[in-house]
Amino acid sequence: MKKLLRNIALLLLPILLYYGIFIMFEPNNYFGLHKAAAGTDIMAALRNYEDAPTDALILGDSRLAKFDMQLVGSIANREYANLAYGGASLNEQLDILDWAREQNPQLKQVVFMLSFYNLNQAYAHNRMVIDALNNPFVYLTNLGYNINMLTELAYTITGVPTGGDGETMNPTDYTYVDFTVPATGQTVTIRQKIASHLGDINERCQNWALNTGELQRLLQTIDDCQQQGIEFIIVMPPAHPDTFLYVVNPYGINGPMQTVLAQLKQSPALLLNYEFEPLHPLRDDQFYDCFHLDMKRGLPQWTEELFTDIQNGGQT
Repeated sequence: MKKLLRNIALLLLPILLYYGIFIMFEPNNYFGLHKAAAGTDIMAALRNYEDAPTDALILGDSRLAKFDMQLVGSIANREYANLAYGGASLNEQLDILDWAREQNPQLKQVVFMLSFYNLNQAYAHNRMVIDALNNPFVYLTNLGYNINMLTELAYTITGVPTGGDGETMNPTDYTYVDFTVPATGQTVTIRQKIASHLGDINERCQNWALNTGELQRLLQTIDDCQQQGIEFIIVMPPAHPDTFLYVVNPYGINGPMQTVLAQLKQSPALLLNYEFEPLHPLRDDQFYDCFHLDMKRGLPQWTEELFTDIQNGGQT
C-alpha cells in the first residue's frame, strides 16, 4: 500500500508542480495573489469589472478590443469598461452581457458588436468564459488560459514580449500576391495581408448560415435591456471592400443579412451599420487586414467617428 501511495504521489507531483507554476504566473490575477492583473485577456477585464463596474460597456471581438480608451472617454464624456476580446463569438458576448447586468444593476449603456461573421452558425464556439470566471477547475483546465500563462511565463524568463508591435504597416512595406478566390476560381492581385485573411474568412463562410437561435437571443436581450432602461447600441464595424467582393457577395450572404438588418431596425436598439452598403469610405491603407483597422491610420479615425455618432444618436 505504501508503495502504491508513493507511486501515485510521484505521478501527481508533475501535475501539482505545473499548476503551482500556473497559479504563480497566470496573468489575469484570477486568484487575487497579485496587486493587479498583468494580462489583457477577458478574464482580467472581468475581474477588473467586478471590482469597479462602470455604467457603460463595450462588447465585441478584436475589432473593438483595441480602442484607445482615453480617446473614447474624451469623445463620449463617460467611462466605458471594454469587455471585448479577440475571437469573441456572439453567444460569448451575450453570456458576458447577462453576467454584467447581474453584476451591475446601474448599467446604462451597452455598445455591442455585430457582424455577418459572428452571426454565422460556423462561428458559434463557446469557451465558457463566465463558467471559468466562477469555477477555478474550468479556469485551470482551459487550454486558452494555459496558453496565456505560458506566454506570461516566457515573457518573465526572457524579457521579450510576444507578438508584434500592433496591427499597423507602412504602405511602402506592402507586398502583393496573386490570390485565387475560392468562391469563384478567379485569380486577382491583392495585398498579402488581405489575401491571407481572406483565406481564413473563406473557411468559415463557404457554408455560411444564419445563426437564428443567437439572433433571437440577441433580439430578446435588446428588449430586456430596454425594459431595464439600458440603451443598447449595435455596432457593425467596417470591413475591407475585398471582403464583400470575394466572400460576402459570392456566397450570397448579403441577402440574409438584409433581413437581419430589417429586424434590427425594428428593434429598440440604435443600429450603427458601417459594415454593409453603403460601404464605409475608408481607404485601403486604413485597413490592416479584412476586418482590423490599421492602428495608426484607421482605428483612431473610426473610433472618433463611432463615438461621435453614439453621442449624436445616429450616423452622420
